Amino acid sequence: ANTNGLPVEPGLQVVARIKSQSFQDTVLEALGIPTENDDDVRVRQFRKNLIVKLEKSELLFLSTQALSRAEAFVIMQEVINQLNITHNKLLYPTVSRLKLELNSVSNELKFADIESKQLMKALETQSDKITDTKFSQTVLLNSLRISNDQEYRFFRDTKRLLEEKLSPERTFATH
Repeated sequence: ANTNGLPVEPGLQVVARIKSQSFQDTVLEALGIPTENDDDVRVRQFRKNLIVKLEKSELLFLSTQALSRAEAFVIMQEVINQLNITHNKLLYPTVSRLKLELNSVSNELKFADIESKQLMKALETQSDKITDTKFSQTVLLNSLRISNDQEYRFFRDTKRLLEEKLSPERTFATH
């Protein structure tokens, strides 16, 4: 979501998060396994069997062992789900701010477009007879139109940048 298209959280930090006891406790609680007793076989097995490594390409390698393939799948899904929830919480302020900025820029762009049309109408209504007053008005209207065009281009470019930052490719959820 940021300007460089960096991940919400660097890979090494994600590894540390998944290995942390508080994150693992959240996963266990979501699985319905009480975490008060670290001597519980299910808690020990989960902590011992959950393996997370950072691959060379910033992708994470996650694995676990369980009594069945289905149980391992459920555990892994919950780890990913909890990581997704955490990353959405981290992303929320930035994405919300960008959406507000996009909305504001879109409104400014509409206003600049309306203003441009009004200036063009005013220029079209100028008569062909040139007087000092008409000349001054024409110069002023053209100056305002040029300024408005620059403002319009600025808002259009800003809108494109914000839309790019908010694109699914930049803000996709953790998978």
